[in-house]
Amino acid sequence: MSAWTPILHPLAQVSEDLDNIIQTSLKQLSKPSSSLTRTSIKEWERQLRERICGQETYWHYIHEWLSKCTGMREVEYLPQPELLQTFLDVNYLIFHGQTQEATLLLASLQKNIDGLRFGDNGLQQHQNNRLEDLTGANSIIIEDPEEVGDVESLEESVSTPALSDQQSPPRKRARVTNTTSTDSTPLTFDAFDAQPIHARGASKWNRLLKENYGFWAKKCLQWVTQLNEAYAERINQDLNPIQAEQHYQNVVNVLRELRQVQKSVYQMPEWIQTVKASNLPQSVHQWSDPRGLALWKADFVKKLFRKNRISETLSLVIHSWIPIEEKNAWEESTVDYPVLKTKPTWSKVSTGKELIRALLKYPDMIPRDAYPSSVYSFLNLRNFQFAIKYWLGYALEAKQYDTTSLTNPDTNEQIYRDALTHIQNIMQHQNNNNNKTDPILKLIFQRTLDFLQLRKKISGHVLQNRQGLNSPCKTCNNLPVEEQCIQTIYVDSSKVVDPSVIGCGVSLAPPEIQLEPLKNPHAKPGSQPKPILKPEDPCLKLVRIEPNLQIIERCGLQVFLMCDKTSKETLDFWVHNAFDKDTLCQLVDHHSKLSNVKKINRGKKFESYSMGKMMGHGSRAAMGGASGDSYTFYAGMEAITQEDINALFNSAEDSMVMSEIARLFHHPLYQELKEASAAGDRLGTSGATLYSCNNYTSPLHCDDDATRGLCAQYQLQAISKFLVVL
Repeated sequence: MSAWTPILHPLAQVSEDLDNIIQTSLKQLSKPSSSLTRTSIKEWERQLRERICGQETYWHYIHEWLSKCTGMREVEYLPQPELLQTFLDVNYLIFHGQTQEATLLLASLQKNIDGLRFGDNGLQQHQNNRLEDLTGANSIIIEDPEEVGDVESLEESVSTPALSDQQSPPRKRARVTNTTSTDSTPLTFDAFDAQPIHARGASKWNRLLKENYGFWAKKCLQWVTQLNEAYAERINQDLNPIQAEQHYQNVVNVLRELRQVQKSVYQMPEWIQTVKASNLPQSVHQWSDPRGLALWKADFVKKLFRKNRISETLSLVIHSWIPIEEKNAWEESTVDYPVLKTKPTWSKVSTGKELIRALLKYPDMIPRDAYPSSVYSFLNLRNFQFAIKYWLGYALEAKQYDTTSLTNPDTNEQIYRDALTHIQNIMQHQNNNNNKTDPILKLIFQRTLDFLQLRKKISGHVLQNRQGLNSPCKTCNNLPVEEQCIQTIYVDSSKVVDPSVIGCGVSLAPPEIQLEPLKNPHAKPGSQPKPILKPEDPCLKLVRIEPNLQIIERCGLQVFLMCDKTSKETLDFWVHNAFDKDTLCQLVDHHSKLSNVKKINRGKKFESYSMGKMMGHGSRAAMGGASGDSYTFYAGMEAITQEDINALFNSAEDSMVMSEIARLFHHPLYQELKEASAAGDRLGTSGATLYSCNNYTSPLHCDDDATRGLCAQYQLQAISKFLVVL
């Protein structure tokens, strides 16, 4: 974080002309005769954007003013839409006297700039920066709008009461007292429409909706209008950025409000009738067209697919409103593949070669900017068949290709294998192709082949000189058990953890250099931190297991299988030297290129011992997330540039390497992980989420995950004699 506290520099001192424009528009917006709603605020923003965007002089003044407010000249390197939104929001808040909220917005901008500057610092070989972690903990109140819950700062500010002179202490949230107005003036629809959309206000919002039947038809009409207006522009690639962003925000706002409606409202017969009469189901049905992912190319629609999974999220909300007795009468579809039209004159796609030729001719058929996982379509048969069902079939149909063989499960497996062979031929003779192949498509093909080759390499390293996966190799087969490369350790899985050790640290380091726990701001007053124990402490009931370097040198690796002493079932495993040297270097290289992925903010229970960074890869349903968030890739995981695609394949290879080791040594765990993640979006060939850590520590904890996970350590930048893994 920046050490420079933001200030609210007078805009008039930078540009009187720009200040007059802002003040005049805000006075017009705030006239008593004008209703202050989210729609009117969005219209105010739109008009100012159109007036400012074309004037280079105004951009110079905005950069200068934000630089003076933040103390950072690097504001000009941030995207213009972000700068303009911050500029408008801050001035709006200042105009309404909400200076503290305006300062927090500027602090958030500082945080984004710090993130840009971090990449210029070069590689630093150190373990942990205590000062950085401590100051990071203290600044937790300054939240990142991308990572905060379903909250929009400007809309919340409209209805937030002004702070009194007796403000809360620094770094504490201002206490807002909910008061009931004694004014008998009835609530207007415009006033209701201006209510903020966030989780904490859901009960109040639903109470107001339930009490005002007259608003229902108006609200449904508003939703239908915004959805239909955006739908009409779904293939328009000529929209200017302001128009595109307006449509995007309108659809996201509809999604958020639909999600806000609680069961106590949507189960009412009157509500159901109002929704049916409003044509809202028809509007949502339009957005649920399965062809959309392949055919709708407007930028804002791609963003809706990538960030909000719009073809599913809207319909899921409406589906939850349908009475259960109606859904019980439905017949489940047994069709695996979409029914696509065809004509005798259309070109056939009946072989892998014909399919690849079609992709070479129309590389934009791959919806990588709307659905990043589409770049993984040739990594295995399951991914390929998924692509046929959800976008490839529709894309080929739109280009007038006969896909009869492609949508037939009896023939598409052979098409897939033929396609891989043809991809290999193309890449082997790419110098003879006069570089006509689209560079992005060529990269996808090459990284696909690299992925498949790496998978073969993993099993080759593990199976070298080995007759079976659970038996020692030929080199040590006749040696004593304690000298063999595969050893079984029996444990009592019925034992429970001693409650007295919960919350304690564990370290091999001497007390004078041990990591002290951070002060937990959520701890009870007067509570003392738990002690740091040695691993040998009897209350921990730990057994020391360490690798034998002689065994690793002789056999190539060493495996410990942890089994239940009663059932003999394999509970866990640990492999030393699991990867060959080249693969390990490749994994470390991938780990060093994670600048495009945001770190994960952990919860309260991590604040005592958590340090460093943890970054997620793959799809997740965020606990908080951005506005209208859903089950999508982590922020930063895109497939637009070559750098993006390389990063996606790096993560896919990391995930595959981990899965392959589990498949070879603990197949039940591998199968369990495969089945639990079968419905997830692909990160390569797995639906499981991958996490990369750098200088990261956290308390030992249990998460409510679908199944057990896998863990690997690539590189140690610490004193090795103090290393302990629990």
